[in-house]
Amino acid sequence: MKFSACNQFRGRIEALMPAFDRIEVAIALNAEDRLIASVSRRSSEALELRPGADIDVLFTANDVLVGTGTPVQIGASNVFCGRIAAISEYPACVEVMMSTRSGLTLHAQVAAAALHHLDLCLGAPVYFVVRSVQLLLATPVKAYRQERPAALCVPPRTRIHSS
Repeated sequence: MKFSACNQFRGRIEALMPAFDRIEVAIALNAEDRLIASVSRRSSEALELRPGADIDVLFTANDVLVGTGTPVQIGASNVFCGRIAAISEYPACVEVMMSTRSGLTLHAQVAAAALHHLDLCLGAPVYFVVRSVQLLLATPVKAYRQERPAALCVPPRTRIHSS
């Protein structure tokens, strides 16, 4: 399966933590980098999430906030610090690629004005912020046939031919 989200990672579930009507999923991407995803209880059950299981994590470059300086007080669970590895300028936006100390590569998309406002340049220290609800989780699909409820089934159309 292919996805349009340029931030795609394989991780391992470390813990599941109930949080009101949602489940927070702690995911280790490598020895240093972690993510917290927030999913509904229903999604957690449908994905059969459990500690120790492998999980794919996806999010788009649009879902990433870019900052410079030191992230002191941020309400988001996922803050990655690193250096700018590449900058690609397009007519409508700028894509910024960041590498963490462990070698994890993340992509963000910002407005052209942000490139100058934040003084973004190759090698500059930067941090990326991703809200836990922006993360999409995926697990391998099991081979099964799901029956559709009768109310959702539409009878085939009948063609009427006139002579």
